[in-house]
Amino acid sequence: MGREASLALGDVKFRNDTPWGVLLRAGVDAEGQVWVELWSTKYWTVETVTEPLDLFVHSRTVQSREPDCVPQSGGSSGFEVTFRRTKTDPAGTSSGTETWSWSYAPANVVVCRPPVGT
Repeated sequence: MGREASLALGDVKFRNDTPWGVLLRAGVDAEGQVWVELWSTKYWTVETVTEPLDLFVHSRTVQSREPDCVPQSGGSSGFEVTFRRTKTDPAGTSSGTETWSWSYAPANVVVCRPPVGT
């Protein structure tokens, strides 16, 4: 939660901030899923903290009369999560704390009703 990566169209860029080289391997498996591995020598010591969830948004029950309506049961609340990361090099020097926040939308319950006039 709060650490996944989703990619859309566009370039993926990363920066190697260590004195070591990086071996990058990538491919596509039999199911068509793309995979990527990055290999290198350990350099940073990384400490992470995930803050408590915040800003909850409750799911709603939505009624739809759309002809292509697909009912959805269950529903789940939306929320915001904040993740902090501190990197320390081998000499004990911290790179400072980086902070990211993600918002997750609620998943509403969808109830399908017959279209008006049917």
